[in-house]
Amino acid sequence: MKKSKRVKKSNSWRIKQHRDQFFKKSKTLGYRSRASFKLIQLNDKFKFLKKNIKLLDFGASPGGWSQVASKLIISGKILSIDIKAMDPLENVEFMKCDILDDDTENKIISFFNGKLDVIISDMAADTTGNKSLDSIRTNQLCSEVINLSSKILKPKGVLVSKLFMGDDFLEVKNLAKSMFHNVNFFKPESSRDVIISDMAADTTGNKSLDSIRTNQLCSEVINLSSKILKPKGVLVSKLFMGDDFLEVKNLAKSMFHNVNFFKPESSRDESKETYVHCKILKTL
Repeated sequence: MKKSKRVKKSNSWRIKQHRDQFFKKSKTLGYRSRASFKLIQLNDKFKFLKKNIKLLDFGASPGGWSQVASKLIISGKILSIDIKAMDPLENVEFMKCDILDDDTENKIISFFNGKLDVIISDMAADTTGNKSLDSIRTNQLCSEVINLSSKILKPKGVLVSKLFMGDDFLEVKNLAKSMFHNVNFFKPESSRDVIISDMAADTTGNKSLDSIRTNQLCSEVINLSSKILKPKGVLVSKLFMGDDFLEVKNLAKSMFHNVNFFKPESSRDESKETYVHCKILKTL
């Protein structure tokens, strides 16, 4: 009897996990998930976890990020929030609730007896199998965290949140820049080695304008990838054949050693879309 696609996918995921160095390391060191190393690397980069701060962890379950924070925050206060249950952690208070609930903000302020220093969020929407939809739903959660942070963070507070490269990446980026003086993007080493982007601007009916706007998104992805990809990482992104195609091509070639273009058979013959495949950053 043939295995279903879902069973095959599940088995493939398990195999990848057990081959993953960070998965193995998390088990050896007693961390609850490989995601713990993402927070460790983020903190090594930006130095936001201090011993006496008030910290809120959104989407905390199973507790990998809260576990790391609890080892560094000695005399502060930590609140972990998730709609899923989480096993207890020493020096961490857990609250089972939804960021979208109307009373969540009041519960947070009440617990900390005021505003807080740091918000961390590794929240991601449950996967559906549709990567574009999953990206949109996770980035909506990121936007919710950004909006809420403006109400509960101290003026010099710090927010660290997960987001995905997708159609609404620029929208989330602009939202963050409208509320914070300093906004940076960082891809931890424990994240995967590849960035893929099928972003395209909403169509206007003007093909030339649509091409320019989509290629601007592609340029944004190329610029960002130079900051967050590993040196031997890979970027695959959509772009259109248009007036600014050479400009995007030259940008990619200025940042990567290997740049290739490919039009999948599944693309319509009349479509101007193509894909750029870039690998090995010129930082090497």
